[in-house]
Amino acid sequence: MNIRIIEDCSPYYIIIEHSGQFDLINQANKILHREQFDFVRDKEKFKNYRLISSDTEKLLELSPLKLLKDCCTMPFSSFYKTSPGPDCWYPPHRDGSSLSKQIMWSLNYMISVQDDLCPTNWFSDDVVGHLKQIVLTPGNTNLENFDKSIHKPSKSTVFRQNECALINTDIFHNFDNSRSASERIILTLRDGVSGNRGFSDIVNIFRNYIQK
Repeated sequence: MNIRIIEDCSPYYIIIEHSGQFDLINQANKILHREQFDFVRDKEKFKNYRLISSDTEKLLELSPLKLLKDCCTMPFSSFYKTSPGPDCWYPPHRDGSSLSKQIMWSLNYMISVQDDLCPTNWFSDDVVGHLKQIVLTPGNTNLENFDKSIHKPSKSTVFRQNECALINTDIFHNFDNSRSASERIILTLRDGVSGNRGFSDIVNIFRNYIQK
């Protein structure tokens, strides 16, 4: 598999292009419209559609994560849908922190991004690390007293349609679709148990396959 790094903003994210990327996105759209999922978590403005294992395997075979089969022991994939509107922003969080397991990275594909009005933000521990984390439900946390007008991100970017980005989810991060008039749909592929492999480890593995 050939991989090309388009933008390197480590330790927050990298944007890549890889062979088979558009085949993967086309396959993901077919899965999305077939509407057969392992489960759906519907929180009105935020929806999580967990894919069945056979669909996850199909997508992994088209993605760079197939290079990590020896260490991806519990791969899973999800679509995340975010509605537009003033209340449609997610509080800063670390993935897996409310589930007592580390999820230190994810590979995200932008399935439906209709504008440039939904930034993804990363926050330093100095800014939000002191805020109390409240577990609302399994897999859903909030930071008490977080105020986006006061607590400013250390890095912010806008991902665009069809892009593929490796995200560092071990840093507090969020997304904010409050200014958009369009629904946003992201496909996330990841290992359920990252173990000792963090964001930088996955970046280094990808570098071994960079197209010369």
